[in-house]
Amino acid sequence: EYFAKASESVGLLAGDCDDHAILMAASIKAIGGTVRLVRTTEHIYPELNVGDAEGMKHAAFLIRRVLFPEQARHAALYYHTDADGNHWINLDYTRHYPGGEVMDEKIVGILHV
Repeated sequence: EYFAKASESVGLLAGDCDDHAILMAASIKAIGGTVRLVRTTEHIYPELNVGDAEGMKHAAFLIRRVLFPEQARHAALYYHTDADGNHWINLDYTRHYPGGEVMDEKIVGILHV
């Protein structure tokens, strides 16, 4: 397994799940966001910290009404809530919109980057 740097994935416009997760994490961090990588038994994907319940409400509005109205207007949004009450929204590239259904696999690790 080879983990490409974000610059490699951008240059190639290609990569697998770990390459996408690294690229998304680097992009989010570059604009001041907080991101983590979630590893399951067969996959890895990034999650964006959208803050507390009010932040999740705002993110849901943007996803459903502004950014992805056709794909997500009436769709469920999937996220994890940590022990501090922060909501982490799924940015898995295999989904049609942020917050798309998470993989039905056991989480084996979370890396805060």
